[in-house]
Amino acid sequence: MNPKKNSRGVTVIELLVVVAILGIVFKFAFQSYTDYIVGTKRDVAKACLVELSQSMERYFTANNSTYVGASVWSSDCQDSVSGAYTFSFAATPTQNTFSLRATAIDGQLSKDGACSPLNLDHLNTKTPAACWN
Repeated sequence: MNPKKNSRGVTVIELLVVVAILGIVFKFAFQSYTDYIVGTKRDVAKACLVELSQSMERYFTANNSTYVGASVWSSDCQDSVSGAYTFSFAATPTQNTFSLRATAIDGQLSKDGACSPLNLDHLNTKTPAACWN
């Protein structure tokens, strides 16, 4: 009996097929992970806007005055999305209104598409509506 005839190893073709399959699986897994991260950062930005809105309402109630002068930027939640979103705030003293905005930046902007900027106002109007679902 010849030992070389009965021994079988892995051929180059088999190895290439396995590497190709792993590459395809990795590509889909990485894309899903990236989409998950983008969605998570968007959800955190929405939560920050809601938290900031609640701060505005507390300020208005405590001071019985306009929203102007409210200090809402001490929110810790903004730190968790600091590289993905910037936040802005506008208040109209004569109408007692405010609007909050989270604008995607850098890599988040290229992946967020139509969901940037996220807006929330004193009437709890959330735009774009499809991104708040």
